[in-house]
Amino acid sequence: MTSIAVAAPSRLATDAALAVAHAGGSAVDAAIAAVMVAYVTEPGIVSALGGAFVNVWAADGSPVVIDGNCEMPGHGLPRERFGEGLREMSLNYAGGITVYGGAGSAATPGSFAAFALARERFGQASLADVLAPAVAAARDGFELGSRPAAICSWSATRSTPSTR
Repeated sequence: MTSIAVAAPSRLATDAALAVAHAGGSAVDAAIAAVMVAYVTEPGIVSALGGAFVNVWAADGSPVVIDGNCEMPGHGLPRERFGEGLREMSLNYAGGITVYGGAGSAATPGSFAAFALARERFGQASLADVLAPAVAAARDGFELGSRPAAICSWSATRSTPSTR
């Protein structure tokens, strides 16, 4: 196994990356495994329905960026066009940020296509092996961290029938 460094938002995501790497997966496989676990275990923080830029710099090659960005349908239209489906949320995350969420903020996800291309070009593990830690977390359950718990709590107290 080649040595890798892992930076992930939780112990579960870090463990997923290490498990895939130790089983013979590439650094790209390990990174995707960590992201998939974060998708499952970090609701409100990490979204599977967003975009991703996958940056790969193989030891024997030049840097590659795979563009998995997405576009929000209706981008540029007046906010009123979305009714109650778009909510402004002020969070204390990273010193304070304002984000918009709800049904009106849904985008065409680009991350899955970017990860598939990255695996095709740089992966070594099977898709089943890369996804196994995320599947296990979803099936077996996990302890919700304080950040996603706060967002879930905030969302539950502010939702309306049109945004559920």
